[in-house]
Amino acid sequence: LTIIKYHTSISVLDDFPKSIHVIILRLTISHLLLCLHLYSYYRIIFRKHKNVPSEFELTNDQLDRLDEMVDSQPYLRELSSELPIHQVTRSGEVRYCKKCMLIKPDRTR
Repeated sequence: LTIIKYHTSISVLDDFPKSIHVIILRLTISHLLLCLHLYSYYRIIFRKHKNVPSEFELTNDQLDRLDEMVDSQPYLRELSSELPIHQVTRSGEVRYCKKCMLIKPDRTR
């Protein structure tokens, strides 16, 4: 049994490249890719978000009218018709943030 394990481990080692240059090249490329990935990740995570333009904010009168409605989508479509919005929900509704109380522009969460 020990001989089989030894033979298996030797056959696995035979698949590895023999040249130290190939090993160094693979390590360099993999570490470079890892560093680029970590840089991108931390750059996105710790970036301050920009404020939403004021044209997407609703006035107090518009907010009061929106609160009174049962189905607010037709009114939101009317308000957003003049805004540069192309993204909608899967059901075709205008995206609206209840927490921020504004119409969501494209490319926002």
